[in-house]
Amino acid sequence: MTKLIESKNYQDALKSMKEGHFNVALSRFIDEIQYSSDSLPLLVNIASCYYMAHDYFKYKHYTQLLLNQYETQLKAGSSEDLRSPLLALVRLLEELGEIGICYRLLKDYNPSDVKDRFDWKLISHKLRLNASFPVDTEIAELYKYCNFLNNQSDNTFTDLQGALLLADWTLFGEASASIRIEHFLNKDGTQEYQRRLLVFDHIFEALKLGKAKNLNPSLLDGFAYLDVDPFEQVIWDLFLIEQGQSPNRIVNSCRAEGLSPMGSIKLHYLLLQAENSSEASLEIRKKLTFQLSSLGISSRELFFKNWIIQQERVEIQIKDESAVIEGREYCLKKSPSIRALFEELSEKNKGSTERLIQKIWQNNFDEVSFSRLRVLVTRGNAFLKKTTGLNRSISLSKNDVQLNMNITIRKFGA
Repeated sequence: MTKLIESKNYQDALKSMKEGHFNVALSRFIDEIQYSSDSLPLLVNIASCYYMAHDYFKYKHYTQLLLNQYETQLKAGSSEDLRSPLLALVRLLEELGEIGICYRLLKDYNPSDVKDRFDWKLISHKLRLNASFPVDTEIAELYKYCNFLNNQSDNTFTDLQGALLLADWTLFGEASASIRIEHFLNKDGTQEYQRRLLVFDHIFEALKLGKAKNLNPSLLDGFAYLDVDPFEQVIWDLFLIEQGQSPNRIVNSCRAEGLSPMGSIKLHYLLLQAENSSEASLEIRKKLTFQLSSLGISSRELFFKNWIIQQERVEIQIKDESAVIEGREYCLKKSPSIRALFEELSEKNKGSTERLIQKIWQNNFDEVSFSRLRVLVTRGNAFLKKTTGLNRSISLSKNDVQLNMNITIRKFGA
């Protein structure tokens, strides 16, 4: 670890990263990974650079490597202070939408004595997570403790203020949140970047809950549209629409391009809340359901439970040589095995692998036949992704083939 920090190449990479030259920084960080593959700060910096460069595929890859390495070191009882990488890790995971993993990592973090900025930031992030996705009664005690910390300190900790603001919305509603943000904005020493973070958090919560019309439009005074980030621009435009004004730019799904996975989820959720057309709403819900289907199970459940997202159900009707999906007919004449797979799943959304192999290929179950079935399930998932927007609709185990609960298959006319 010391050798890495003292490395000129590493220091040059940090300098390039601070200057915004993320591709230059990445090339230097990647050079170091072969010598320090277990370095948490190095993995944090690589993932962060890919995030800033909007390469979300590699960002997810290195965040997963960071998670694996962090848990390995934690389990091994590392003597190093792991609070800094933990803080970076939960932030990176949250931008991927993996809030379920964030919950697990922060579950046992309960400092009785907040000593430094890492403790402040971690306890703030835990409150923020509990406020956005409450799962139990812990948020009330956490809010009480964080409010006590806030009242005891003369410093302005933006992370803590933002977390308390979201908790106000969750526990007490609009009036309490409005009082807090007004107090914060009028406080001496509040920096512009601090105001920006809290104002856009406040407006997002109001949009999410259908309360944006009640907010004072002067909240955006002092900000320049082109100086805020792309997601904040989306919030700005939706807020203008709710206030009966014209947006700076049209707000639609195309605005998701360039946003992080979490930013894209939030955008589609807000669009779903604002959309009046049932047809457009259906398309937005499909996109949102598809995005959430790529997350881990615990994260998906938290979104569906706390954001009241109605999971889109799709019905497929099987005919002799085709499938009818939402009124459109897709020819399966050249794909009889996919049709046979769907037919097997049309009775109970679940089928026996042994029976399916026998039905399609007239073979007994063996490794070769199971491999063919795995390929068939992959093809079936690709077909359903293309036609419905849903991801990983069919799952396969040694014993069963099972259909996602969002899909129903039945024979045409049945």
